[in-house]
Amino acid sequence: MIWPDGFVNIRMGHLSNSCFQELIAGSLKRIEGFVDLPPIPDDLLEVVNMLAARVEQWSQEIKQRGVQKGIQIGEQRGIEIGEQRGHLKGEAALLLRQLKQCFGPLLPEWVGERVAIADATTLELWGDRILTAQSLEEVFAKVARPSRRPG
Repeated sequence: MIWPDGFVNIRMGHLSNSCFQELIAGSLKRIEGFVDLPPIPDDLLEVVNMLAARVEQWSQEIKQRGVQKGIQIGEQRGIEIGEQRGHLKGEAALLLRQLKQCFGPLLPEWVGERVAIADATTLELWGDRILTAQSLEEVFAKVARPSRRPG
């Protein structure tokens, strides 16, 4: 087998120092976010000792980066959920104000219950209907689904 310059037959367990240094450096650079590349010693025994001392530190740094990334993702998701809930509450409050303007301040209890559990799409539909509806029942009427025709 032909090996690149600097290698000695790996099957025999030999690898030149310079190639070993390049392999170690290349491997460390592939670790996401790894920037603290130490100088690679010439002596392979020094490399082994250096790696043993640094592996725990690198492991902790990588774990810490993962924790930080997880926290950021969690915070962002929390913000998104909060915004969605706030939007939904705003839509519901607006619809209730409009309903009171159109149909009087004393709405039946079922109106508040339906608005409280509705999703954003339904609240928007009811908000559109209120512009033309003559009664609460028209606002909250179920949408007829088109029947499926056999293929």
